[in-house]
Amino acid sequence: MKKLIAMSAGVILLFTALVNFAFAELIPIPIPLVLDCSVTQYCAVYVDDDSDAVGPPSGSKSNPFTDITAAVDYVKAQADYNTIKIAEGTYSPSATGEVYSWAFSDSNSLGGNKIQIYGSYKNDFSERDSETYQTLIDLENSPVALTLQNVNAKIEGLTLTGAGTFNWASQGIITINNTGGATDYNVVINNNEFTQNSTTLSTPNLKIDLDGSNTAEVYDNNFNTSTNSSSNSYLVELAGDVEFHNNILYKNVADTGLYCADGGNIYNNYIIGLSAEKGAYLDGGCTFVHNTIADMTMTSFTSEDAVVVTDSDGNMVANNLITGTGGNATFYQFAGDTSTIEFNALSDNDEDPDPLTDSNFQCDPMYSNTTHGGPSDVTLGAGSDCIDGGKTISSVSDDYFGDHRPEDGDGDGNADYDPGAYEAPELVIVTPTTLTITGVTATPTPFSPDADGTDDIVTLSFDINDDADVTVHVQYDGDPTWLELMATTAQTAGTVTVDWDGMDSIGDMAEDGIYTLLIDAVSTSNSTNEMYNVEVDVDGEPVVTGQCGGYTDVADTHPDCAAIEYMQSVGAMTGNPDGSFEPNEPLQRDQIAKISLETFGLFDDAEDYCGGEDPFPDVDEDDWSYQHVCRGVELGMIYGYTGGADAGFYRPGRDVSRVEFLALILRNVGEAMPDDSLGSYDDVDGDNWYSGYAKYSYDNGLFDGNKLFPSQTTTRLEVARHVYELYLLGKV
Repeated sequence: MKKLIAMSAGVILLFTALVNFAFAELIPIPIPLVLDCSVTQYCAVYVDDDSDAVGPPSGSKSNPFTDITAAVDYVKAQADYNTIKIAEGTYSPSATGEVYSWAFSDSNSLGGNKIQIYGSYKNDFSERDSETYQTLIDLENSPVALTLQNVNAKIEGLTLTGAGTFNWASQGIITINNTGGATDYNVVINNNEFTQNSTTLSTPNLKIDLDGSNTAEVYDNNFNTSTNSSSNSYLVELAGDVEFHNNILYKNVADTGLYCADGGNIYNNYIIGLSAEKGAYLDGGCTFVHNTIADMTMTSFTSEDAVVVTDSDGNMVANNLITGTGGNATFYQFAGDTSTIEFNALSDNDEDPDPLTDSNFQCDPMYSNTTHGGPSDVTLGAGSDCIDGGKTISSVSDDYFGDHRPEDGDGDGNADYDPGAYEAPELVIVTPTTLTITGVTATPTPFSPDADGTDDIVTLSFDINDDADVTVHVQYDGDPTWLELMATTAQTAGTVTVDWDGMDSIGDMAEDGIYTLLIDAVSTSNSTNEMYNVEVDVDGEPVVTGQCGGYTDVADTHPDCAAIEYMQSVGAMTGNPDGSFEPNEPLQRDQIAKISLETFGLFDDAEDYCGGEDPFPDVDEDDWSYQHVCRGVELGMIYGYTGGADAGFYRPGRDVSRVEFLALILRNVGEAMPDDSLGSYDDVDGDNWYSGYAKYSYDNGLFDGNKLFPSQTTTRLEVARHVYELYLLGKV
């Protein structure tokens, strides 16, 4: 009868279409037909344990079944039905009269030989959300919930709990058995939770057995706090072409966490807190890549037990992150097994391979949380040396969180795969803006602060290229704090102006003379300073000034003139051929090497310190600094770079940073650098290679202030000033 109705409806549909085509001009809007779902699609039945419908349940949305078993029986008996939709609630023998186990096979009259079971619906079936609406299937100590044989299937949105006792039939709580000649069947199991199941013997939470061209995909499931500690028991058992990815296995107990045979592909899974003899057992042809295994406890100490065990050829174990394992070895291969185990990252395990081979490596994951309650706690931290340590596995194009692989997580310009289920995002290294003060002018100069209405005020103007805190002092007669003209003020990038009326800090008029306006600017990443001389001339007689050290661009009234002349006197800094000193120009690494050697009297022009051998690949005998660099290497003062693209090179023409300057100078003072970095600059950590030099600088007042700005370049004036300070301290 049902088929007759379907045929009649089809004829009506065809006739209506022909009529609409023939009389389109007369009937512009055809009248739609409401068809029975058996004609247009496979039908669904509905289940709600809390239904308030009147009358015997029929399985419709408005009058759903109140137990899943009734829906299973109905679907198996109706040729056009293959879908069961289950509302939130608790379904169990005691609550709804369930009868386990439910079974489907190709002998049932399923539409398309397919069964689809969806949970997590709201009671009126208007919404579906596994976080909000839980479909809880309490097995109440039954070991088996659902078995499928030679069918297509999709299982989604169920929570299965309370499984127990034992199962002699070697079935799982959910069992898929698409074998024995059946072909091209596909199974999808996603977004389910298996929790607090206590099974024994051969009852895994999930068992899938496939052959031929049958496939299965298992993803976004959570297996947690379940126990099956019987010998040869598995939490998850997979055989055949199974994609098992993006799942969580958390705090489970089993003989083996995950078993794979005959070509399974296991990736992007988190296995956390497993207590087992074996974490993963790969029995031929399995791919086990990009999984994170953390905090595993080994429950047996035989030689064949390990975090990952390979048995039979063809397994690939790569790009996994294995950390915090206590007990047996990380890997074990049975005799004769030729599986590849490579590019796995290992940290804090009791027994990692020694020595490490096949590009497996040790690293620090720098996890974000010491308590590992889920995937977000065991992601690679920024700066971890695990990042970009994996090999290229193009088939895994996303990580557990759905983010693209690979990314350049260490900012070295190369995007390589990270080990584990997480791919660190691209690290964008932002080069701090070098703070500069330019365009300094002060007008008029001289100025005459005599209140006659003419040239009574001098206006200082300058530009800063970044937001900064700016302070301006007036220096006179060697006192750099003679007058605070502008207290530290936050200024945005652009032009800054400040006026001086010629009065001192107590309101008296300044006497005639040369005054230096000192500008200090501090940004989030740099600091710098500039100065400008102005003349106070009340009586109309100009002040006569000379040159510091004969340099054309430095007056003898310059506050650091003594330091500049000292560096000139020892031959460390002699200026430029045009007679200028260029106090604000940065120095290069080869220049600072010469300055340090000349300052401490450690260089003789007549000596050959190189012996015909270049000290570095980028320093040769044609360079003016050739002998200076060789002498620095000989004294242990100069080292090349040890890491990155510059490894093994000196880079003589590169601007020297503040910390490089300190190291090259202070290695010659003849004193041990402090071990304790406490009480040093705010931006220096104890584990920085330069922390001792920074502490010495802080204690001796070489660089003023609470921040060192370690990577900031050092100017000629700063070098002269700080070396002169060492001289005054008796260090030179």
